[in-house]
Amino acid sequence: MIPHTTVIATLEVPGFHWWPDAPRELSYLEKTHRHLFRFQVECATTDPDREVEFHMLRRWTLEAIMMLYSPVPPTMYAADGIMFGPQSCETIAREVGDELRQSRPVVAVEVWEDRENGARVDWLNPPKSGPVTKVD
Repeated sequence: MIPHTTVIATLEVPGFHWWPDAPRELSYLEKTHRHLFRFQVECATTDPDREVEFHMLRRWTLEAIMMLYSPVPPTMYAADGIMFGPQSCETIAREVGDELRQSRPVVAVEVWEDRENGARVDWLNPPKSGPVTKVD
């Protein structure tokens, strides 16, 4: 049996979002609020010797986040971070994963709020582009 191997990188970024359709008992979520968003990204590998380097995976993930979403000026909410808008963790995970999968063998993305609640999106197959080389 051939083992299935993934490499995993995590990073945390402060950010803001809101839930415009929050139910009444959670109406406080309708307003913009801050979380420490934790991302965990997994890439499929076939080579046991750093086919996908952890540090590069982390960098690629941060670049994807910065490309998809806007930074928040520190004066706006008395803190800096990323503005995710009305996106849920599920949507953020899918969007970041879709962006990364254009050139990376990403098979899963998790997004967590304050390490308490989160979502995971899995893709059953790595993208057709194949594994990434060690040098970018």
